[in-house]
Amino acid sequence: MIPVFKPVIDAFMIKAATDALELGWLGMGSYVREFEESLANYFELGPDRALIAVNTCTSALHLALRVAGVGPGDEVITPALNNIGDFQAIGMCGARPVFVDICDDDIGLNPELIERAITPKVKAIIALHYMGVPCRIDAILQIARKHGIRVIEDAAHATGTRVNGRRIGSYGDLSCFSFDAIKTLTCIDGGAVIVPNKKEAEGIYPARLLGMTQPNERLYSNSRAYQFDVLGQGFRYHLANLHASIGLSQLKQLDTFVANRREYSLRYNELLGGIEGLIVPQTDFADASVFHYVIRVTDNRRADLAAFLKSRGIDTGIHWLPGHGFTWLKSCRGANEIPMTDRIGGEILTLPLWSFMPDAVIEKVAGEIRAFFGRPPVVASTRTLDRAQLLSDIKQGNRADYEIPIEGFPGARLRPVTTANPRVDDVARLTAWRNRNHQSFLSEFTATEARTRGWLTGSVTADDSRILFMIEERSGLVLGYVGLAYIDWANSYGEADSVVRGERASAPGIMGAAVKSLMSWGRRELQLRGYGVRVLSDNPALEFYHKQGFREQRRVPLRSVRTADGIVWEETSGIAGEGRELVHMVHVDS
Repeated sequence: MIPVFKPVIDAFMIKAATDALELGWLGMGSYVREFEESLANYFELGPDRALIAVNTCTSALHLALRVAGVGPGDEVITPALNNIGDFQAIGMCGARPVFVDICDDDIGLNPELIERAITPKVKAIIALHYMGVPCRIDAILQIARKHGIRVIEDAAHATGTRVNGRRIGSYGDLSCFSFDAIKTLTCIDGGAVIVPNKKEAEGIYPARLLGMTQPNERLYSNSRAYQFDVLGQGFRYHLANLHASIGLSQLKQLDTFVANRREYSLRYNELLGGIEGLIVPQTDFADASVFHYVIRVTDNRRADLAAFLKSRGIDTGIHWLPGHGFTWLKSCRGANEIPMTDRIGGEILTLPLWSFMPDAVIEKVAGEIRAFFGRPPVVASTRTLDRAQLLSDIKQGNRADYEIPIEGFPGARLRPVTTANPRVDDVARLTAWRNRNHQSFLSEFTATEARTRGWLTGSVTADDSRILFMIEERSGLVLGYVGLAYIDWANSYGEADSVVRGERASAPGIMGAAVKSLMSWGRRELQLRGYGVRVLSDNPALEFYHKQGFREQRRVPLRSVRTADGIVWEETSGIAGEGRELVHMVHVDS
């Protein structure tokens, strides 16, 4: 079954979890501070604004409502087409939702209908950015300022979305975010609230930790004070180190997640637009960080389409059931005055969307929907040809100054070896490194510069699924190389070249970071979903690859065959080997 959501669980996440567990401090601590600071930088917050990490977006909403002064007997304007967490957060304050209708295009609150719903009881407005597409937030903020009420942007879907060039959270009033298990950025579970000034943040810090007046600096240093005061109501809303560490690993890839989800959403729009009885999102997703992709099925055919897709092995969802249909909320003010919500709430259907989703999945889903509506099948994507062309252009030197930053090492980079006219010093280095490490290869021979140049301009150039990158430190020192020895375009799979360290790095860990950066690049630019590598059993790099998140798939015995050039190690195919094995490894995310 093709799922609606699928998290990115890769070596970065597993290492982050391992690091946090090995630290031994599982509660709120140093990773939480780093996560908060990194998020604040990502959201481009000004010096007056503050971000507080919490355990869920519902907790963030509850704390934001408290900051807004919402209490018993008050009301909060919100769309009924919203997550139940918003309604529960309002209820936890002793308040009630007031339902205002939504717009037909962005499925966000309709500003033209807000003012008529404002009474002295209304203390706040929750403005939801549905799917990650911005609602008409500027107009909503203007109305709120006019009436002296607070605005809480529910950006649970919209981590990374921009409005007028500014990231949500960097402007306006209060903003809340979700990092739960299925979100674009996941901490497994987590959330954050952004407040417009430091004073309001000071009230949230104790509230998220049972009201205790423990200093943040103490908590962030992986320790606790055992003497403290409690000045008011508090909650168990703090984020744990483990979840923050996972969030940090995801944050490093967030721009990539956002970019490919945007691309996939545009592809869905392209394949599904213009079908009678189906409405695709009315946006180009230009500034949106898309969490999920939602179509609208008219003429009461949603259930039929969902059942049809399920019979074809495709799961779908409904986000969400409008709140005014729940028994608890039927009596809320405005529940009988939201016809657009009633209509759209009966039409929405969530299609599969996740980061690094293969073209074939999008085309399968869209093709089955087109079949349901009696439309011609999908024409397969030509993106594979585009990706192969990108690889060729880089190798031929047609992409001037093309390089890949090495994550976590500012200034360090992966520089492609342009095989059409390889640099003399690159040829010399590769030759020397090959001779120095000859026992790490299946073929043992004495390399010469002429032979190396021939290999680069012949074998590597001729192969449209191979590329090499030099690993360079910030100082310009060339340390070694990494690359892709083979790409299976049909299955979005890449086999890595055995990493070769030619010189000792001054920055520990850069070789591992180079491999991870190469894989991130392959996922982002080449749409690769799986990686493998083949390593000799006595190669010290075997342990290195284990640390980078590769696991052994199988071991094959080898035997040596002497040739005119040297020794070649061959797989024995069931014949007893000579104690040496070829270890086939796959990455944990493959």
